[in-house]
This record gives sequence, structure tokens and C-alpha cells, in this order.
Amino acid sequence: MPLTYIIEAPDYDKNIGGVCALHFLADRLVSLGAEDVFITASTLNQRWQGKSICKDHPFFLSNGWLDKFYLFLTAIRQYVFFNTFKRKLRRLQKRILPNLLWNYFDREKTVVICGEIFVGIPLNAKHVVRWIMNTPGLCGGNGLYGESDHIFQYHPWYEVDERYEVKGLLTAIDLEFQLKTYRNKNLANRKGGAYLVRKGRHKKLDQHPAHFVHIDPLQEKMNDQEAADFFNGIETFISYDDMTFMSVQAALCGCKSIIIPGEGDRSLENLKKVNRINGVAYGFDDEEWVQSTTHLLRPHLETLNAENLGTIKAFYEYCEGSIPRS
Repeated sequence: MPLTYIIEAPDYDKNIGGVCALHFLADRLVSLGAEDVFITASTLNQRWQGKSICKDHPFFLSNGWLDKFYLFLTAIRQYVFFNTFKRKLRRLQKRILPNLLWNYFDREKTVVICGEIFVGIPLNAKHVVRWIMNTPGLCGGNGLYGESDHIFQYHPWYEVDERYEVKGLLTAIDLEFQLKTYRNKNLANRKGGAYLVRKGRHKKLDQHPAHFVHIDPLQEKMNDQEAADFFNGIETFISYDDMTFMSVQAALCGCKSIIIPGEGDRSLENLKKVNRINGVAYGFDDEEWVQSTTHLLRPHLETLNAENLGTIKAFYEYCEGSIPRS
């Protein structure tokens, strides 16, 4: 009997890479043959497959008193002005939800997938996949997982305590769509540039010309086609966030794309060692690398797309073959 998959994720947000990965994983699992794949979010990407579990109004509620009490808590939250009380109501619902969910789903035959930032056991599940999509503790989480968790890494760079066994890589990004959307239109009237901060906010933000556009607030409002048009209109893109895919998007559109290194594991030496990207400069003295590798970027991403899809297929086969059904 096929497994059911529930992916613990916030509402879809195109500007948050980890959220996009969780939602895209649902789409790929459905494509591979998984019959029931759910995401604990009300807002999904309409291009991707997957079924919604809205935590405010779960579709599986019955007429039981606990179900009605749960909906009552949802209803009164909108009338509460104090954030402290709202958080208490949410925490109470979080404790109640697993009892309602496992009345509908078979706990023995369901896999719950969550990112490394989730603390504790998601939905009180029996079978948990912990997906390490960033260095634990950097954006949340504590790096502590259940002994029976099935651990997968998005990238080998992201550390996992040696007490845990990593089952494999799992990389999910819709590269096919990215390659179709972000293309160099070879326009002659490019001018100026833009800079991105995001997760680079701890760095000294003085490496960009004063007239460059701060793209963070603009990017939140732009769709992919608008972003591609924006990159096709500027000459240079500088990113203080050394792990954003926007540096690749800018390079695909013909920008001079520059990543500002940081310190420690984000230093220039480490970035070049573990995350070297064709056609993207690391600092301002990397012109030779850009010139010699720009033509390799698109072919590399096409190959990488096949490799990434392969990790998802291997993950699906692992779950279906290694997770027991009682």
C-alpha cells in the first residue's frame, strides 16, 4: 500500500527558497506516483501539484466536540488583539491538531516531512523525514532530531551532528521553469545595477554604488517574468546573500552577477570550494572566472536539474521501500 506524505510547510512564498523547495517536493512526489501528498499550508503554487491542509480549517474535521472546539479557537483568534494571547491559542491548536489529524490519516502509513528549523516531532508523527536545508541554528532549529528520524540533506555543506545517520541527498528546485523564464534578451540599453541583502544583513553593506537599486522590497512584489525583465535591464547585480538563487537568475539574464563573501564558512575560500557557480563572481576580483565559465552556466543547470530530480526519485524509492507499514 502506498504511503501518504504530509509536508510541514508555511504558505507558499516565492521569495523564500526553503518554502519553495518544500512545496516543489510535493509536486515531484505526485509526479513520481505518490497518490496522497499534502502540504500544511493554505496558499499553494498553482503550477505545482499537492493538496492543502489549512491549519485554520482542516478539511478532515468531523462533528466531534474537540473538532468544534478547534474551529472555535480559530474563530476567536481574529478578535484577539494581544499577540501573546494569540500565540497561546495557536499553541493550544498545535497540541490538539495531531489528535484530529490521526483520526483521518493512518499514522502507521504516513510520512511527515519537515525542515531542520522544526523543533520537536511534527504532528506527533511516527515516521518523520528531517530535511536539512540550511545549517541548523542559522535560521532556526537546534540541530536536535529524533533517533528514528530519516535525515536527508539539501546540500552536503549543511552540517548534521555525527550522532545522526544521513540517508542521502534531497534537492528540489524547479530548474526547468527557471531556465525557461530567466534568459538573456541581449538588450542594448542596459544601465545601472541593483543589490540584494536578505540573509547577508550581518555583513557591511557598503560594497555597492550608492545609486544601485535596493531590490529586496521590489523582489517581494515581482513575479518571475517581471524579475527576468528587471535583470535584463541592468548591468550589474550584487548580492550580500551568498546562498540566494537570484545570483544565478541574474547571470542567466546576462547581468554581471557578484556575490559578496562573508566570514567563517561563508568566507571567499569556502564559498569557492563548496558552492562555486559558473558565470557568477565571488567578490570583485573574479573576472577571469566569470569570463571563462559564463557559457557553461545554462548547460550545467540543465545537467543539475536531471541530478536533482534523481535525488527526489531516490528519496521516494527510499520511503516506499524502507519505511515500514504496520
